[in-house]
Amino acid sequence: MSWGGTVNKGDDGRRHMYVAQFTRHCGFDQWATNSRIVHAVADAADGQYEVNSTVWPVFAHNPTVVRAPATGEWVMTFVANASAAGLQATCSDGSVVVNSSDPMAHPLQRNFMSVAPTLDGPWSDPLPIDQPFEAAVPSWRMPYGRNRNTNLVLAIAPDNSMMGLWRRCCSPPPEYSPPGGGGASVIFTVHASDWRDLSTWRANSTAVFPQLPANGYEDPSTIWHDPKRPGVVHALFHSMLDGWHRPETNNTQVGAHAYSTDGGRSWVDTGIAFNLTVAYTDGSATTFVQRERPHVVLGAAGEPSHLVPAVTYSLLPTLPTCTIVQPINTNPRAT
Repeated sequence: MSWGGTVNKGDDGRRHMYVAQFTRHCGFDQWATNSRIVHAVADAADGQYEVNSTVWPVFAHNPTVVRAPATGEWVMTFVANASAAGLQATCSDGSVVVNSSDPMAHPLQRNFMSVAPTLDGPWSDPLPIDQPFEAAVPSWRMPYGRNRNTNLVLAIAPDNSMMGLWRRCCSPPPEYSPPGGGGASVIFTVHASDWRDLSTWRANSTAVFPQLPANGYEDPSTIWHDPKRPGVVHALFHSMLDGWHRPETNNTQVGAHAYSTDGGRSWVDTGIAFNLTVAYTDGSATTFVQRERPHVVLGAAGEPSHLVPAVTYSLLPTLPTCTIVQPINTNPRAT
């Protein structure tokens, strides 16, 4: 089972996916202990992907991979906690056979960056990158510790400057509490004059969407430049306004879109980008119980060609999951 992949076209012409994969037949309910990052390859964006290696073992999660135009290097950001390797659950037939001794191990996560010359690797030793975010908005304390999973996504320019989006979660102090109360995931920006030099990274402490009620947005993904409107960039998010990881709830606003005209410093929220239903070319459709981590695949002209979300397709105790690749604007029935 897997949970959200970032897909890029390599210099070899193939599509390379880096995705969080759950071990020991477990699903989304065990994400905090059973996630690792694997590399899979296909001949087409919506082809059959074959896993060929484990890049970061348990625990590692939320991979995003972007290219640095000036050097051609590939840059991966992710969260990891190597000490959680012995905390994995074991599952079978949708049930948990052996539970983790510490199901809330994810507060020990840290954020990292790694670089590779090609999408086949090799990946450099992970560089810890928490400092700019802690300096801007110290991680929020939850009942079981601090949550440092930033859901970070970057976009790198030809001059090596960088813009990005990140978040804090999930029990905000008063200055970040949403008007609707309850838990909250708050989105912020980050910029750098040189993505390679962490001392130039500046994370902003002002919420991008302060008007959002509980529970806000998470999983910003794939910042891309509008190929028809110079100076405009876009991003997608997982919207939790109708529910906080509650697959039993009829969430209609699971995907959100925003754009920026000032280099990613301020963003305009345009609302719903997609719902839980996916239509197929044979006329059938599936309404999933969750649909999150919405990455975008870009075509030759820089236009969005495919959506790559993680989906949960059953309410079994493990919440079984998979990662799907859906063409954009090629099927009028698609949602």
